[in-house]
Amino acid sequence: MHLLSLFIEPEQKFYGVASPQGLLSIASIIEKNGGRVTLLDFSAEPYNDQKILDIIDSIDVVGITTLTHSYPQVKHIVKLIKKYNSDIPVILGGPHCTLFSEKTLLETEADIIVLGDGEYIVESISDALKYGKPLSNIPGVVYREEDKIKLGGKPSYIEDLDSLPFPSYHLIRRYVYGREFDPSLKKVSLHLS
Repeated sequence: MHLLSLFIEPEQKFYGVASPQGLLSIASIIEKNGGRVTLLDFSAEPYNDQKILDIIDSIDVVGITTLTHSYPQVKHIVKLIKKYNSDIPVILGGPHCTLFSEKTLLETEADIIVLGDGEYIVESISDALKYGKPLSNIPGVVYREEDKIKLGGKPSYIEDLDSLPFPSYHLIRRYVYGREFDPSLKKVSLHLS
């Protein structure tokens, strides 16, 4: 059994400027291992609760990028998902979660926080969710267990970025970014590692 994943990029301050590179990179790992991913990029399309609810019944797990300025919307999205179906695991990652992991778990109904690079951690999380394995052996996760917040272990970081598969750009073909989105933009963002 392969998990069906929904990745959500919340609205960003600079609407439609750049694609969600972190989610696309993680999606490529999931797809490489036979999983399927749906991506909703609310930095490139107007946010709407119904867009999430329309596909949530066909999803096994939800992953959401969390930046500090999008944190209020992330809390809303997590609450929406959990109100609709409290059994769907919600995983949060991104800079905000790496810096404020325990606080984020306390303030949201999310189940798992990924610290640092999520590309290879996601494989272990998928196995744990599919086969009921403990999260305690997974480095780089913070999670709830019996009303306690626990750390799976110190996160590791990807040293060889060339080892990553090419990001799953096919997931964003329907979106327009950068100058094509807004011709008045003088610059287009460039993501470097």
